[in-house]
Amino acid sequence: MKIIKNNNTKKEFIRTSNVNSVFSNDITEICELLLFEKGDFLIKEGDVQNYLLFLVKGEIIMTILSHKGFDYALGGSHTFEVYGEASALWGEIPENSIWAATDSYCLGIHLGKYRSLLLNDAKFLTYIAQLLSKRLKKLSKNMLTHLESNAENVLAAYILQNQKNNVFTSKLTITAEAVGISYRHLIRLLNSLCERNLLRKENRHYHIINYSKLSELSSKAYRFYS
Repeated sequence: MKIIKNNNTKKEFIRTSNVNSVFSNDITEICELLLFEKGDFLIKEGDVQNYLLFLVKGEIIMTILSHKGFDYALGGSHTFEVYGEASALWGEIPENSIWAATDSYCLGIHLGKYRSLLLNDAKFLTYIAQLLSKRLKKLSKNMLTHLESNAENVLAAYILQNQKNNVFTSKLTITAEAVGISYRHLIRLLNSLCERNLLRKENRHYHIINYSKLSELSSKAYRFYS
C-alpha cells in the first residue's frame, strides 16, 4: 500500500465517486488516497486493517479460505464500493481477504483517528446497513446457485460476466476459485465447452463462438461482480 500525496488527484476521486453523499459531512480533510498495486491485499484474513476503504478505481477480488485450505472467490468489484465495514470499522479481525486484481486506488479513512466520528454519523451507518443487506442477499443467491446448479452452469455465467468483446481473458486460478472447483476440473469443463463449439481457445484466451448457447447453459442467478 502506498499513500499518494496529491491533493488534486484525491479531490478529483472524491468528486467523481460522489463519496461525500455517504456521509453527513465532507470527508476531504479526513481521508487519504491509497494505491494498492496488483496483488496487494486491501484486507488480509487474520490481520486487522487500520483503514475503512472506498474503491474508486481498479478491480478487487474477495476470497475466503475453507477449512480444507481451498481459496474460494466470493466475488469481485470494479465500481465504487466500501470495504472494512464488517470488521475493521468495529476493530474486529477479518475472516476473508480482499486483494487487488489490478492496480487499485482507494480513499481511506484511518480508523484509529476517526472511528468514533464514523460511528456517530447516522447517515453513514444507514448506508452501511443497506450495503450489508445487499451483500448478504447476493451471497445467499450465489450459495443457493452453487447448491442447485452444476459447475458448468456457474462457469458459463462467470465467463459471460467476465468477457469483453466475446473474449474471456480472466486468470484461470481465479476462475476456479469463483466457480468453486479445482483447477483440473476447470480445464476439463473448458475443454468440453470447446469440443461443443461454444468456445475456442487461442493462446491463453477463450473466444465465445456461440453466445446464445452459452447463455442458455449459464445460471441466471449467479452474480460475481457487485
